[in-house]
Amino acid sequence: MESTAKYWSSFIKPDYLIILNQENRNSSLTDELIKITQNNSGLIIYNPEKISPHLHNLLSKMNSVTYGIEKNNFLTVHNLADKLELTYKKEKIILPMQKMPEFTRDIIGAVATLALKKKMLLEEIVFSSVKFELPNEVIKRIKSNFLLKMKP
Repeated sequence: MESTAKYWSSFIKPDYLIILNQENRNSSLTDELIKITQNNSGLIIYNPEKISPHLHNLLSKMNSVTYGIEKNNFLTVHNLADKLELTYKKEKIILPMQKMPEFTRDIIGAVATLALKKKMLLEEIVFSSVKFELPNEVIKRIKSNFLLKMKP
């Protein structure tokens, strides 16, 4: 795995790195991408609830920004029944989220954080995500997988 990480990091030079989930496992690929992003003066975006405390401590000393449910994050993201609430500074926007899997909150939170750092307005970000359409086949798969996970 380490040689794979070295190979990918030899030509991937990210300006932005989004870490969606790195709770309790070591990943040489993630470690290499963090190192390359830092060396490239890039920005690392992550949810502190989805990574190990050790990694959070390390990333907090780098050029990084966080999102999640805690108020001290750059962007707060809360699930509210069939809605997603995004709060940035004093601006709060509710996004309808009917029957979407839990991981959607993390993806939307990460993308919205990146867009905010790129100087987009929260309102513009939410509008763009609402008008984004997935092909019917993808929606059917998501719905099917979601319903399968709901059954006991």
